[in-house]
Amino acid sequence: MIINVLKNVADVVGVVANIYPIPEKEFFFMKISRDGFKYHDKLPDGYRLATLDDFHVAGKKKLGMEFLIQSSNDPSKYWIYELKEIHTGRWLSQFISNNSVFVKS
Repeated sequence: MIINVLKNVADVVGVVANIYPIPEKEFFFMKISRDGFKYHDKLPDGYRLATLDDFHVAGKKKLGMEFLIQSSNDPSKYWIYELKEIHTGRWLSQFISNNSVFVKS
């Protein structure tokens, strides 16, 4: 059953990729861990080190903004996050000060 589901997903992705071309580098580097978390196995093109200011516009959080945090256990992994209300400046600051947060330029 799971193999059939995966084959169906692969077919749909193939059709969508032909209709709406996705840059190869973005599509093929994104992976999903055994725990279901998305990550890149290298820093994608167009990303740069983040500052706390990158996460705000006119004093408000950029909710929904995608950012990456480099894994401290495996520096080749860049975990994909989406900014949510629960993310605080205090939480982000610890990663930013370690130069491990990246945002799209």
